[in-house]
Amino acid sequence: MTTTRRGFLAFLPALPFLNSRVSAQNAPAREFHLDRFFVAGFQNDADPALVEELAPRALLTLRAEEHSAVRIMLFGRTLGYVPRARNHHIFALLEQRAPLTCRVVRADPRAPSWATLEVEVGIRMMNDNGMMNDE
Repeated sequence: MTTTRRGFLAFLPALPFLNSRVSAQNAPAREFHLDRFFVAGFQNDADPALVEELAPRALLTLRAEEHSAVRIMLFGRTLGYVPRARNHHIFALLEQRAPLTCRVVRADPRAPSWATLEVEVGIRMMNDNGMMNDE
């Protein structure tokens, strides 16, 4: 079968859609930024020596608590909480089991106690199968 130039050019617009199912499953994880803030209560809850262990982009754990509080943890150790003025949307998403991430932006032991640990919260996108893109 011979392909004509006209037939080939007519086929070109469909190329991106031929392998769309496979590429969506293998696409890198997409993470969207929700909020960035200093951790509340870090000076009360966390071991000051822990600051040295916190590298930028380190993954932390978020856990919904009573009264709309959101605890921030590293390996089961409490680092502090999402500030009350910023926790409502994060708490609601955690209650809905949204795939939230929390990463260290900056950990500075020389900063004032309220500004020692800065984090950002994001949400990861799911693919068409309801799976995380990086799983």
